[in-house]
Amino acid sequence: VKESKPYLDSVDHVNNKFKAGALISGYNWSNSYKHRSFDISSPITETWFNTVEGWQTGISENYIQTYGEDAAKELTISPTVRYGFSNTHWNANTMFKYVYSKINHSVVSFDIGTSVQQFNSTEPISPLINSIYSLMAEKNFMKIYEKRYATFIYRSEITNGFDWRWEVSYAQRQRLSNSSDYSFKDVEGREYTSNTPTVIEASGIGFPTHEAFTVELQTRIRFGQEYISRPEGKYNIGTKYPTLRIIYKKGFDFAGSDVDFDLLKLQADDEMNVGLLGQFNYKVIYRKFLSAKSIYVADYLHFNGNKTFISSFNLEEFKNLPYYDYSTADYGLEVHAEQNFGGFFLNKIPLIRKMKLKEIVGFHYLQTSLLDNYMEFSAGFEKIGLLRFEVYTSFQDVKQGTVGIMVGSKINLSR
Repeated sequence: VKESKPYLDSVDHVNNKFKAGALISGYNWSNSYKHRSFDISSPITETWFNTVEGWQTGISENYIQTYGEDAAKELTISPTVRYGFSNTHWNANTMFKYVYSKINHSVVSFDIGTSVQQFNSTEPISPLINSIYSLMAEKNFMKIYEKRYATFIYRSEITNGFDWRWEVSYAQRQRLSNSSDYSFKDVEGREYTSNTPTVIEASGIGFPTHEAFTVELQTRIRFGQEYISRPEGKYNIGTKYPTLRIIYKKGFDFAGSDVDFDLLKLQADDEMNVGLLGQFNYKVIYRKFLSAKSIYVADYLHFNGNKTFISSFNLEEFKNLPYYDYSTADYGLEVHAEQNFGGFFLNKIPLIRKMKLKEIVGFHYLQTSLLDNYMEFSAGFEKIGLLRFEVYTSFQDVKQGTVGIMVGSKINLSR
């Protein structure tokens, strides 16, 4: 009965009613009988400020249609629109993604349009934090450019524990300039910096409009991966060994493309249960340009810095590293480690035990051609994985740098 069309339609009729809360959280619609759904974000939660676009807002949508027995195949169409009120400029793009095997986790996707992109594609500063610091302190940490692009991605598991991912992309990338100096508070002696990463200002290399044709191949290896196999799909449940990743990216200088480089990335990471002492997570990353005949700052090696006191505590994040001072076209070695003791020590203190706090210690290391033996140490505590407080300090060539505090949540802050 619960799979019949009348029953499913009656449930959808109730759930699909528009509610006032959708003005903030967005609206969701479903047709359960035909295995399709639609959701649209609220412009309220997509409205931020940056010095390039001024106030900007956007809307993102997702249309999902599943097919076959047990919904084994899935098509997703995701259009996005963005508008900057100061530079009066639109950006729009659409992604088409098709999951055609949930046994091999096989996916193809095609993404086309225009977008605003941070020079560091991992986006180390969120729109929310950048808006707060810009409007309240006239510190515009986010540096962005515009790209008009088309990207094709193919991903599949070849055999258990071994999968690969191909990405082919063509993009026209162009520099953007500040168009707004608006802020809530005028800080004496301070003004917004240009929308230029410090590595460009220091080296004078510039960022002219150019085109980039790139191909990236990524392989992921998980030895001894355990899984559950069901008719509708394969569910990987982990391994006791580290995960290894090998990534090779090539920039081609033909068909109008202006780039020519070869980049190799090696990575090992693991999440280890260490019994009563909690969980130990680590990630080791080595990146090296094998050649860099023609390269632009968007292709440089960037490192996830932070110059605020707010964090989402991603394992790869440095707590006191400038965002672009040490970006390089050479090499970079990173080591990130974090031990979560899960209350092993604090639970032994009667009054504090009731707070259910977990002790956290961390270590971060960076070595590049521009920065020698940079280290950070941190210690703090978190509450049920939501709120965290840390004290950190940094060292460079054994010389101690800043001591600071950091607060935030492991939940993404307005990604």
